[in-house]
Amino acid sequence: ARQQDTRRNTQLADGILSTARHERLFVTPQTTYELFLAQKPGITAEGVSQAFARHFALSDPLIHVSTKQPIADAQATILDAWRTSAAEPVDPPTDMGQQAFAYDDFGVPGTVAEDGMVEDLGLRIIRFANNVRLNLKPTPFEKDRVRFAIRVGSGQLALPHDQMAQAVFLSSVSALGGLGKQGYDELREVLAGRRVTYGFDAGEDKFTVRGSTTMADLPLQMRLSAAYFSDPGLRPEMLTRWQAVIPPYVAQLDATPQAVARAQVPRILADGNPRFGLPSEEELTSVTLEQARALVAEQFARAPIEISVVGDFDSDAVIAAVAASFGALPQRAATLEGWDSEREAQFASDRSERVLTHAGASDQALALTYWPTTDDADAQEEATMQMLALAMRLELLDRIREQLGASYSPGAGSSMSSIYRGYGTFSTSVVVKPEQADEVFAAVDAIVGDFRKAPIDADLLERARTPLLEQIALSRRENGWWLAVIDEAQLHSERLDRVRSYEDRIRAVTPEMLQAAAQRYLDPAQELRIRVVPAEPAAQP
Repeated sequence: ARQQDTRRNTQLADGILSTARHERLFVTPQTTYELFLAQKPGITAEGVSQAFARHFALSDPLIHVSTKQPIADAQATILDAWRTSAAEPVDPPTDMGQQAFAYDDFGVPGTVAEDGMVEDLGLRIIRFANNVRLNLKPTPFEKDRVRFAIRVGSGQLALPHDQMAQAVFLSSVSALGGLGKQGYDELREVLAGRRVTYGFDAGEDKFTVRGSTTMADLPLQMRLSAAYFSDPGLRPEMLTRWQAVIPPYVAQLDATPQAVARAQVPRILADGNPRFGLPSEEELTSVTLEQARALVAEQFARAPIEISVVGDFDSDAVIAAVAASFGALPQRAATLEGWDSEREAQFASDRSERVLTHAGASDQALALTYWPTTDDADAQEEATMQMLALAMRLELLDRIREQLGASYSPGAGSSMSSIYRGYGTFSTSVVVKPEQADEVFAAVDAIVGDFRKAPIDADLLERARTPLLEQIALSRRENGWWLAVIDEAQLHSERLDRVRSYEDRIRAVTPEMLQAAAQRYLDPAQELRIRVVPAEPAAQP
């Protein structure tokens, strides 16, 4: 109810549509809250228990089993398994009494060593005595909501190249590992009703926790995340859950052309570099808790920590919450390690066409085209390539969708790495019928040839530029955008200039600059084609 005056247009539109779609009357959150308060006195634990009992006594369950492997005599086998399970006696859970969160005291709160402002961005930057860094950006965009990001160390860069499966493992189920003093189930019970995010992700160049909460729950979030990094549980139940997740996870990797592309293409493009793409099923199944503990121990103990908070908050309360948690941890490194050898990457040396297969619809294929570019060290070059991709997409829409009728939403993109030196790609992606892939590749090559031959039409450039500038303006009123901008405002402070100059760099792009970029990067001799086709061809009529 407190947030209702800062709802987005899309939320309001969806709410209004739900009146017709779900026959649910559209009312304000305040009205919903008042209706709840009217019912609240009659909602008791005993009443809820009775309601559950009535609900589950209504009928036998409907059992659904999904598997790629056939089950012999499936109906009887499944029912026998259910009846055997139902006959097993179940002991009631042990009443542990009212438990408390075990990580409310990290020691003496940290003290602020530096406190300054980046005035033009409205950003307050703080460094605690132990080198933990805090960035604060108050905004009015979301009433009573706080978005946060916590970044620790160097993520996958700090892992050996043959241990990327550990990164997938940790990102997928780290929350279930719980903490040294309390398991995940216990944490969920102790912290029930609080808006907090559990666990962490192992990103390409940092371990992270990102989420949203309220000012009331932010201090708890800081203590919980500080505990995950200072005393991670990495308990056996985490591995058990992972082993159960792997089969369905692997099974969906070839379910659609897009899934195959996400899983396999990044490693093909990076010339087999294991830091790109997804590890094999064998690697995923071979992870161990002992390895995971050893791999993260050094980073979690000493690597730099930077915390960013955006939204509607009390600055003094946020500083106090971080001081009492992360600020109380032992001394951290002041700067990130370089990881120079780990930042090496190169585009595929073999430019011959690749053909991959998927297990999805037999009338769908994906035609992908890639060219090597470079990293994002030159901010204007990055903006120019972004505009080139937008212009390419408009041309693809015209020639492939309108002229060939071959795809509804062709795409183009420029990806210039901020992590790997000299590495970047420019790409096109078109979903087509398998028999139309060659037409699409030919159309892409024709567009590239035109872009290289002469400057593009000024009208095409403006049709690409105007929506982007509008989107940038809208983004500056979004907390999520600001969080991405400031989440490394101290450890990578040099990148703040990109925020200041973003629109100017986009406006600076000219047709001649796009032609020069196309000549520089979109060389037909450097092109790599990848087609993802159905494993089973469509039946002939």
